[in-house]
Amino acid sequence: SNANQDKVILEAVEQQLSSLAKVYPAIPRATAFADAAMSRQPLAVYAPKHPAITVLKKIAQGMEKL
Repeated sequence: SNANQDKVILEAVEQQLSSLAKVYPAIPRATAFADAAMSRQPLAVYAPKHPAITVLKKIAQGMEKL
């Protein structure tokens, strides 16, 4: 399945790159991104409790430290 293939690829990326840099969790696929775009709002405003927000915050915090 697509989900299983994605998991295998993500695990391979984590193994190969984790010694070079932090590898963040995958951003979950969601129609909420398109829905937010149609509403002309960021996802954090459109659906602040969406699970992807947690991952996006971790990535943003990591970028702030660079």
